[in-house]
Amino acid sequence: ERPLDPPIPRGMSVVASASDTMKETSDGRLSLEIDGEGLAIRSLTASADRGGSPPLIQLDVLDGLSTESEPPTADDVYQMLQITVEAPASGTLSAVKLRFEVPQDWLAENGHEPDAVTLERYSDGWERLPTEPVGFEGDNALFEAESPGFSLFAITAGEPAAAATPR
Repeated sequence: ERPLDPPIPRGMSVVASASDTMKETSDGRLSLEIDGEGLAIRSLTASADRGGSPPLIQLDVLDGLSTESEPPTADDVYQMLQITVEAPASGTLSAVKLRFEVPQDWLAENGHEPDAVTLERYSDGWERLPTEPVGFEGDNALFEAESPGFSLFAITAGEPAAAATPR
């Protein structure tokens, strides 16, 4: 179910989706735990810049290549996703923290260590966000990243294309 129905980048399609309303935490931040099949994002927290009821958040996992933008900067892309916030709150959330997982099998198959994983955000070009490995759970490596807001994201691994060394 996709209650917000945001536009999807041309050339891409939605392969998994989840939506729910954020909840206020004891420290005044907003939080959302995500439990969706096929979704790498497990939770997100944010600060609300003004009052009002917590917003609805929608996560869409995307497949395909966008004809509207360059591909992400890293060698390998694990998952592309778009995070949309209910319209009245879209510009009022900041200090966004995203927690996500990547299967250790995927890292091994692609020749990457957990410290090579980065969350990239698209806003007038791809930007690599500060991303930290935070442990393991079952067969997955867990990560946290900080973002200035929501938009199109890519969970990637490897060096940025511009910094790639000749082989």
